[in-house]
Parts: sequence; C-alpha cells; structure tokens
Amino acid sequence: MKKIALILSILCVSIISMNAQTLTKTSNSKLKFKIKNAGINVNGKFKTVTYKAKYNPANPSASSFSGVAKVATVTTGIGLRDSHIKDKEEFFNVAKYATITMKSYKVVKVSDTKITVYWKLTMKGITKNIKTTVNVKKNGSGYDLSTAFKINRRDWKVGGSSFTMSDNLTVYISTTVK
Repeated sequence: MKKIALILSILCVSIISMNAQTLTKTSNSKLKFKIKNAGINVNGKFKTVTYKAKYNPANPSASSFSGVAKVATVTTGIGLRDSHIKDKEEFFNVAKYATITMKSYKVVKVSDTKITVYWKLTMKGITKNIKTTVNVKKNGSGYDLSTAFKINRRDWKVGGSSFTMSDNLTVYISTTVK
C-alpha cells in the first residue's frame, strides 16, 4: 500500500510540475488577413513573422506574447498589388515602416480553452490597444493558440480613403507553443 501511495504522490507532483511549466518555443506560426476590395475577398499573409510566446497553462495571467511581421513579405497572390501596398505612402510604405508589431500587456483566463489577450498593435508608427479572444488547444506536449479579430485599417492610416476597399479587415494568427 505504501508503494502505491508513493507512486501516486510522485505522479501527482509530476503532473503539477508539468502544468506549472511556462512554454516558450513557437512553431507553425502564421499571420493572415482577409479584406473586401471591390466586393471581392482578398486574402493575404506575411511570409516573415517572428513570434515570442511565454504561455503558462497553470497561470495564464503570467503569460506574454509578441510578434513582429516584416511588411516587405506581405503577399496577396498578385505581384502588382503587393508592390503597390508595400511601397505607397497611403498603404504600408515599407521604406519608412518596415515592421508591424503586436505585444501583449495583459492576459486573462476565460476557460481552459480560451484566454483574452490585450495587445498594443503598432502599424505605420501608430499604436492602438486591441483585445482578442485566443483559442487554446492541448497538442501533445504543447498548445495550439489561434485567434481571429477585426480591425479598422483607417485607425492605422492604411489604404487611404478608398471607396472600394472595406475599412474593416479580419486578421488570423496561429502558432504552436511547446
């Protein structure tokens, strides 16, 4: 009986230690977006994005997340459009604003499968606070994190006063943290 109690104690301590661990290595990270232009959905992505994640499943409020997207790597599948949105002042002006950054400043647990993350999003030198709901899914020894949220491009002075392009776009972020 003492052996069984000892084994159960060791197992419980191991499980508690595993859950208290902060996971930091990210992989399979993606940053995509969708916006309507002339009534047609335009899908795009950033090919070069660096993520840093510290996810603590036992204490999500101790977690932190950040990401940097290189604007020169944006692609929508049409080269001429990509050049236009990278280079023109009314869009991204990559020569002046080479990156888009997101950095969390608060993380709140909603449930075992959701957290709310409060971010500072900086684009074209303008920083705004946004809030997202992040889905959390256990994946082997780590977690898949994903979110989708809407922003108004005009808040960051992207796209000028285009009448054919929607003001709102949806951003999709996903990563695996181990």
